[in-house]
Amino acid sequence: MILDASRYNFPFLRTATYNALGQSHLPSFHEMVVRMLSETTNPSAPKTALLLMAHGSRRAQANQELVDLAQRLLKLGHYTVIEPSFLELADPDIVTGGSTCVFKGATRVLMVPYFLSAGVHIQRDLAEARNLLILKYPEIEFRLGLPLGPHELLDNLVLERGRELDATD
Repeated sequence: MILDASRYNFPFLRTATYNALGQSHLPSFHEMVVRMLSETTNPSAPKTALLLMAHGSRRAQANQELVDLAQRLLKLGHYTVIEPSFLELADPDIVTGGSTCVFKGATRVLMVPYFLSAGVHIQRDLAEARNLLILKYPEIEFRLGLPLGPHELLDNLVLERGRELDATD
């Protein structure tokens, strides 16, 4: 109970981080102190939130996967605000998700598309949602990120899925 409370109140005291290969790294005392001081002694430092943005589905289970991802990422302690949002077909929509980040104290919102490629949704629809948020909250910084691909980690994931299918013979 005390450990859970301290992880909530002091997310920089996480026990380990993991790289893309799944190798753990325990933070040194110095790393923990630097992170703690940067978060507690610099009140003007921006509070950064992640806004995850997916297409949305009529299938509730598909939407729940993004909600579950947000919860898993929150437990890692890198960000204290992580909100899921959807372009269409599900709630909350992107502007509502961005507003929630602001209401939770974010002064900077990193808008992370949960899309594979830079199609029309990212270039037009997500950019439009970002612009609406900027108009609504001009004092808040909103940064729209790149899609998940192309990226080496995604390439490896596709190969892994192929190996999994191949192993089912």
